[in-house]
Amino acid sequence: MQYVEIQKSADQSGMQSQAIQASEVHARKESFLRIADSVNAQLGVIAGFLYLSSQGSNAAGTVSAERLSDLWASMSRNDPDVFVRQMLEEGLVGKQRYAYKLFYGTLIRSRHAESFIFNFERLVRVALDSDPDEMIADALRGSPSGHLYLHMIEHRDNPPEGFTYGVFDFDPDDRDN
Repeated sequence: MQYVEIQKSADQSGMQSQAIQASEVHARKESFLRIADSVNAQLGVIAGFLYLSSQGSNAAGTVSAERLSDLWASMSRNDPDVFVRQMLEEGLVGKQRYAYKLFYGTLIRSRHAESFIFNFERLVRVALDSDPDEMIADALRGSPSGHLYLHMIEHRDNPPEGFTYGVFDFDPDDRDN
């Protein structure tokens, strides 16, 4: 009887250990998701600054101050990807040379793009730590921010002919060259 009781106790300990481990994984994922929301909002703001720099009325952009105000309002109403989607649209509609200038046409645009890249990569690293199945990291990579990240990396690492990363000897707002 004593052996049976010891065996039951060992089985219960094993089940408790598994439950604690599952609870810990769940808590890590929950914590990550809260952090991810904050970082996603930060990425949206960075994309907003990048959009403002390239499309605002003081640049050679075509977006009115009213439209910019509407976009910022949309962002504050829980749409952190609004500027990310706008940058994707601008980058995909224009020629490759113009798309490069959207991200790296001025020192400030380059800084915004590098900040976006840095924060997105950091978010993915934390996602990988909190989710061994990589489902969260895959979702991040497939998100609007993930697609914008890929475009930024592609243009940074493969500038069009005649452009050098970090050299600003061209008109950053010219859509033809």
